[in-house]
Amino acid sequence: MTTFAASSAFNDSINSTALYLSKITEGELGTPRPYSVHHDDVLTLLLLACGVLLLVVVGSSVRTVKNLFKEFFFPSAAEDNDVLTGISPLLFFLCTTTCVVVALCSFIYADSEMEGFFVIDSPIAIVGIFFAAAVVYLLLKWLVYTIVNNVLFGGNKSLQWSRAFFFVTALEGMLLFPLPLMVIYFKMSVEKGLYYFIFVLLLCKILAFFKSRSIFFRQKILFLQNILYFCALEITPLLAFGGAWLILAHFLKVKF
Repeated sequence: MTTFAASSAFNDSINSTALYLSKITEGELGTPRPYSVHHDDVLTLLLLACGVLLLVVVGSSVRTVKNLFKEFFFPSAAEDNDVLTGISPLLFFLCTTTCVVVALCSFIYADSEMEGFFVIDSPIAIVGIFFAAAVVYLLLKWLVYTIVNNVLFGGNKSLQWSRAFFFVTALEGMLLFPLPLMVIYFKMSVEKGLYYFIFVLLLCKILAFFKSRSIFFRQKILFLQNILYFCALEITPLLAFGGAWLILAHFLKVKF
């Protein structure tokens, strides 16, 4: 009896070992780990590439950056009579970086705060769609500004505003660049990140408002016209872009 029990236990042990080995060999399905931006290597490489390029380009153009800041915050009294050169290529690069940062922030917010799943499995493709939307918005707004300013104020003032417009956009991207880094690597909450995003946005809009006043509406009696101009060409497009962004985000992310 004892021999039979020992043999039975030995056989059970062999069967259990064989079953365990078969699971290791064939694989056993488990619960898939949910997606998290904290573990996305592609987005990490994109952020690192943007950071490195930003440091290299800005570091090699320190004099240009100083001149841009001086022109924006301490304009020359005779600039209205000067023949201004074109827009610096550095501003175009920084504005492109701004669109990338806005696209990353959009993806992080939509992934964390909106219910459902993205209709496209590739996160980098979603970021690319948000990037394209940001670029289209930026170019359309600049085009409208250029047409209106050329008609109302002339080519020289229009060029002054274009340089200021791209400078503010570039500054916005530089101030927003730490945001995705803090959310992804330092586990900052998305809610706090949203407050920081709104703060940077308001700060840049205030700078743009006072710059438009110094270029187009210097007389005190034209303050109301400055408000109307700014609301029509800055606030209204921003609200329209916000609505279009929500439609795009809901189109890309569906509920099951």
